[in-house]
Amino acid sequence: MLRFLFTDIDDKTEEFCDPVSLVINKDENVPADDMVVVFSYISVKEQKSVVVYDDDKVVFTGIVDEQQTVCDHKSQYIKFVCRSMAGLLIDNESAPVSYCQPSADTIAMRHIIPYGLKLKDDLDITYFGVQTVSKGMSDYKAVEDFSRNALGVIPRINEYGQVQLQSNVQDSECVFSNDGDGIAYSYFCENIKRHKEISAVRIKVTNSCGYNSVVENKDAINRGIKRERYINSLYTSTP
Repeated sequence: MLRFLFTDIDDKTEEFCDPVSLVINKDENVPADDMVVVFSYISVKEQKSVVVYDDDKVVFTGIVDEQQTVCDHKSQYIKFVCRSMAGLLIDNESAPVSYCQPSADTIAMRHIIPYGLKLKDDLDITYFGVQTVSKGMSDYKAVEDFSRNALGVIPRINEYGQVQLQSNVQDSECVFSNDGDGIAYSYFCENIKRHKEISAVRIKVTNSCGYNSVVENKDAINRGIKRERYINSLYTSTP
């Protein structure tokens, strides 16, 4: 059974059950998962965070971005729009700084722990280079840059609110089925967004030549997609 433990602005916790509707989105290329859940109307204070359990298993931990109470001629309900704990790192601007050979502990102390998050694993990792945190950069971007530089992976904030710097590839599967052999579902949609895919990126790497370096998306090309972009790597800090 799904249980929703909300914490209000007075730090009091209240359990919600039996949602009218629930949508949880998780995307490998999006730092923060999001959740929209609707309950039949009850009078509650302003909520600030939530932990979702499937029986005793945590499936989502996050912050409340929006709380709506709606009353019309048909129904009364309360709706919560939430993001995973990654939302805190995305929303906060980091102080500009340059790190010389930063460690995972340094990055955690400056950009993760202040928001009540922690690293999933105690990692003895150092990036043997210089990492610059520029004006306007978010704390998530600072963590992402370190993870890419030191480990070559994109960081992930898991369902427990822990920052995972190691590879996110999992050797497991989740089966959805209505014949009793999997997780039951009420709606399925396959959406192929051809307009989002790029077939090739043409890159200018030196002043003496044009955009002669090409990175192709073979899968898109084989499926008849033609959509190209140009990058002048001479004008970027990360070519």
